[in-house]
Amino acid sequence: MRRSLAAVAALTLGFQAALHSAQDRKPLPSFQVVAGSGTIVDSRSFSSADRLLFIYVTVDCPSCDRLIKALEGWSSPQLIARTVILVGAGRESAQSYIERTLPASVKDIRWYADPGGAAAGALQATSAPALAGVRAGQLEWAIAGVLNDPSMVESVVRAWVGSGP
Repeated sequence: MRRSLAAVAALTLGFQAALHSAQDRKPLPSFQVVAGSGTIVDSRSFSSADRLLFIYVTVDCPSCDRLIKALEGWSSPQLIARTVILVGAGRESAQSYIERTLPASVKDIRWYADPGGAAAGALQATSAPALAGVRAGQLEWAIAGVLNDPSMVESVVRAWVGSGP
């Protein structure tokens, strides 16, 4: 069901999609990102989570801004606990972006800077915004492309993180 929701969203929105079947799942690729504190974090630290939603954004991307702001309406404990925002920028620029874009109701969502683009490359996020679903250290699906209406992926996000409408 989740995979079909992602496929429908990808086709409906004209996303470039990489949707993996159970046999095609692959380990979360190795990359390093920078926490707001300046600490380097390795992607292996995300592998123990049951399920994560990675949202990859860049600082000069109106579609990214709309997606991040839409999280407020989708807020749930599961969304906050299972979402990781990766910002394609240096730590200071990423922090500034998060401060001005991430709504207060979801301010506890973890975020990391991706100054060299290592996470983008590892997740094959060829454009922003991009979403990737990871379960128990396995990359299960990814969607990247121009997103003009975040509501088109709301059901995918909610289904993946386990929160209802």
